[in-house]
Amino acid sequence: MKSISIILIQFLFLSTLILAQEKPNGNMRAWYEIGEEASIDSSIIDLKSDQLYFQFNTDEKAKNLESLGFGWTDDNPESHFVAYLVNTTDSVFNSRLQDGSLLMIQEALNENGRWSPIEYWVRSGCGNSYFRSLNLEPGQQVMIPIKKYQGSYKTKMRLKLQTSKGIIYSETFEGSVEVSQFKRSTETVYGILYHGPANYLELW
Repeated sequence: MKSISIILIQFLFLSTLILAQEKPNGNMRAWYEIGEEASIDSSIIDLKSDQLYFQFNTDEKAKNLESLGFGWTDDNPESHFVAYLVNTTDSVFNSRLQDGSLLMIQEALNENGRWSPIEYWVRSGCGNSYFRSLNLEPGQQVMIPIKKYQGSYKTKMRLKLQTSKGIIYSETFEGSVEVSQFKRSTETVYGILYHGPANYLELW
């Protein structure tokens, strides 16, 4: 009888955890590890002249990431689609990374028609977290798995990327979220590596 009670408690705990993941109450923590820089593949990229831009392949699931040079993201993450950052300008695009991830969050149009973050960023207190940077040469692309949210509120979404030269916004893409995700996080993260208040890439 005792073992049945333990199993039931474990089941209820996992069910609660899964439900919390499916219906988030507030902003979610962002993480956008990138792959290796590579020459533009014109078979999958719609070329635009002299631009730095994101291309979203929302129907393409991210998979086999370990073989593509990813070290921290799950090999076949559930609910992630593929995006590419493409450079067709004549200049190298540089961007700081934190533990291999772009400093980037997702935003969505809220019920008042205003852009509002649905994710937040947390800074690392370790200097080694910033040893690598993105150096995207002209004619190169880099692949980024993007979290695909699903909710009852259909809206337009975009990426907000912080660089040393300022903020870059992507073009919009269609998506859906729970309205509760517009609730900003007010809790401070306390950890050995990551700590501090929720950062919306407004100040750094």
